[in-house]
Amino acid sequence: MKFIKYYFSDSTRKDFWGAITTKVIKWTGSTAGIMTANGLMLLWLVYGYFKHYSENSQMILNTGTSIITFIMLFLIQKGQNKADKATQLKLDEIIYALETGNNKRLGIEKLTEEELDQIKEEYNLDEEDNDEAKEEEEIKKDEVKI
Repeated sequence: MKFIKYYFSDSTRKDFWGAITTKVIKWTGSTAGIMTANGLMLLWLVYGYFKHYSENSQMILNTGTSIITFIMLFLIQKGQNKADKATQLKLDEIIYALETGNNKRLGIEKLTEEELDQIKEEYNLDEEDNDEAKEEEEIKKDEVKI
């Protein structure tokens, strides 16, 4: 009974399902997962051949692929969310570590599309100012050479 309480308590349930989804995502993207999918498809082809591709064999394939596709959609999305979060944390750490970095940009992924567009415009303006400054600097260098 302790075993069941341990694995289905609130604190371990999140870790339990997280571990399962991580393992499934890794396995389905591995060579073994791809070979298994190909093997199942080959099995269906052989089964369908002997059953003359009956309605039943078609329904088995359609139902199976629909269920697997539905589940994989959510598993892939969970994996992508985890990867995005890890990448964002790494980028935040880099910004935080740089002395010249703008700490206002930490947590920028929580902004709306409009707010992100405004920030992008600010960077575009900064680039234009830098281009103008570089041109003025080159002109001054040319004047000094003459």
